Amino acid sequence: MEIRNLYHYYRAADLDGRAPAPDEGGRKLEIPQQDIQAQTVRDGDGGVFCRIIRSLDGEREYRREYWRPDESIFLTETTEYDDNGEQHRELRLMTRSGATVRVFKSREDLFRFWMVEQTEGEPSVFVADSVQTTQFTGRIRAKHVMKMAVMHNSHVAGGGEPLRGRLGGGRRDVVLQSQRWDGILFLTERHRQDFVDRFGSANNLFVLSNPAPRADEFPPFSRRVPARGVMLCRLEDAKNVFAAIDIIDIVRRSVPAIRLDIYGRGKQRQDIEGRIAELGLQDNIQLHGHAPDASGQFSTATFSLLTSRKEGQPLVLLESQGQGCPPVAFNVRYGPDDVISDGENGFLVDEADVQTAAEHVSALCSDDALARRMSKSAWAASERYSYSQVLKRFGSIVDRAWTQRPGRLALANTAVKILSTTAGADGVAHIVASFTWKQNAGPPAKDELMLRLQILPRHRGPTQTVSGQIVHREDGRLDVRFDLPRDQLVPEAPAEPRELFILAGGRNILFRQRIDAGFATVDNAL
Repeated sequence: MEIRNLYHYYRAADLDGRAPAPDEGGRKLEIPQQDIQAQTVRDGDGGVFCRIIRSLDGEREYRREYWRPDESIFLTETTEYDDNGEQHRELRLMTRSGATVRVFKSREDLFRFWMVEQTEGEPSVFVADSVQTTQFTGRIRAKHVMKMAVMHNSHVAGGGEPLRGRLGGGRRDVVLQSQRWDGILFLTERHRQDFVDRFGSANNLFVLSNPAPRADEFPPFSRRVPARGVMLCRLEDAKNVFAAIDIIDIVRRSVPAIRLDIYGRGKQRQDIEGRIAELGLQDNIQLHGHAPDASGQFSTATFSLLTSRKEGQPLVLLESQGQGCPPVAFNVRYGPDDVISDGENGFLVDEADVQTAAEHVSALCSDDALARRMSKSAWAASERYSYSQVLKRFGSIVDRAWTQRPGRLALANTAVKILSTTAGADGVAHIVASFTWKQNAGPPAKDELMLRLQILPRHRGPTQTVSGQIVHREDGRLDVRFDLPRDQLVPEAPAEPRELFILAGGRNILFRQRIDAGFATVDNAL
């Protein structure tokens, strides 16, 4: 794998043959000439790599100059401050003679330009694997470039309730601008389904697990230490290590030789040590801190534990099964129920059910035949998450996304308006909604889009989705009528308010808008 760096790339690139940037009639940003200081950053050979000019108090940065080994400048980043303290930024790529070949208004614009240059015009796939990279990768527009965004964690902040929770800041842009992406990759099917239940379905939503290493051959069961478990995690609240301690405390009553080795570090270590001492478990639970080869410990363990409060997709489950070590895991969102077939290659336990988890651990430590059978099943199941299998699935996703690309829709100025709400004598409510848009690309959206009404109990319970009947269709507009029983909209119990949303979808389009005014109108009209 080759790692590339933007600054090193342009430091070595020959920019002299490029056409100069067109004169757009603007002025170059200026910086103060006094009350400033300069800092020099040098490369490994002692030459100047970057020169940073700041105010004397260090509060404002005015310019960065990036130098070639021959001491010519290849990139400048200038920041000008207006009277209100607002920043205006300008970046310039430059030849050795100082001619500007490209001007950018932000670092993100520069990064996007550089990324597309790396493709050399060849069909390419960019996978945005972090919050930072999705923020600028999604805005790349190049016909030969396909973009994938990975949803490593829940779309809801803090791992909250997936139908009602506030969107996580890092995922918000991906969700609200989902049509920009050729593929949104979920690590688990359960996460993808939770997303669909809230926002609707689209043809650019895919499931692709993380890969994980696995033993080439089934690790001999004779190497496993009886009644030994392994847990790999950070010693932090989200990992809920105290639940694991409670599990071992229960198991000790029937399996006195039970042992749990915990690998990882974190701010709760002292409190965890205190709890272990309080329960007299010093001979049963050992904290080992960080160990680079910790995952190798699964090959000699009888079981592993996962007691987290939330996950994206816990790699430790994949690594455990890959070494033939059956996990006992709380069935939290997301991952455990995608990886574990309960009772076959591990055990799934309701979150915080330490008693049932302890019973499963005791069984694995006491029943040699059960432990052998589940060990073999765990290792066999891990083939699904091997590098070769995951890469094969990724190739299939890319092929499908390329096939779908010519039919992708690009819509702007999307909006919903409630045209009318009426109630018939038979107790049936009628809602007419109009969805409007401006189309920028793709086949006629009026022939592809569908509108549905989503009814969501405000506090608990699943959604209900009602399909509608198209009453008007034209370019840029779709009117749909929804007919449904009154009691679906207005519950008898005032403590159970329901919220209404219009979902619009088709091909790669996902649109969801709450109709607050519409709900009030319906509530009053009925």
